[in-house]
Amino acid sequence: AQLRQDWRSAFATQPLEFSRLSLRIDGVLPEELRGGTFFKNAPARFERGGIEYAHWLDGDGYVTSLALDDGMATWSARYVRTDAFDNEDASDAVEWRTTFGTQKPGGVLANAMDIKLKSPANTNVMLFGDKLYALWEAGPPYALDPHTLECQGASDLGGGLRVRRPHRAP
Repeated sequence: AQLRQDWRSAFATQPLEFSRLSLRIDGVLPEELRGGTFFKNAPARFERGGIEYAHWLDGDGYVTSLALDDGMATWSARYVRTDAFDNEDASDAVEWRTTFGTQKPGGVLANAMDIKLKSPANTNVMLFGDKLYALWEAGPPYALDPHTLECQGASDLGGGLRVRRPHRAP
């Protein structure tokens, strides 16, 4: 029972976002790290309105940044605020199906013919040009401001991504 409780605590929803918290660095920061920023993306919201997601990989993406400089570090963390995230945040309810089994309310009839999935934008993060992108394998990347982590919406990478419909060769 304790092991199960300990395991579940690793997947508790992070209720807060943080903007540029100052952290002191004790010791000497290696030269190679000075002026650099480390980014990470992972699931961090695992329920809506008291309804737990079916799988932790359905959790909403949460991007963190750690900027390092002489003797100081700055840490920020924000949810990737996709349109689906904002809709569910406003209603505090699960409104979308997700890849690993979370279903919207209404049972089989509400979900059986609905092939639209919510992008949790929770898989990885990539700096490309002047944008940071939150990634998910089954949908478009979401552009973020690398300094504030503010979500700027889904991106096609300047026309570099196109959704193709399956077709048969003649």
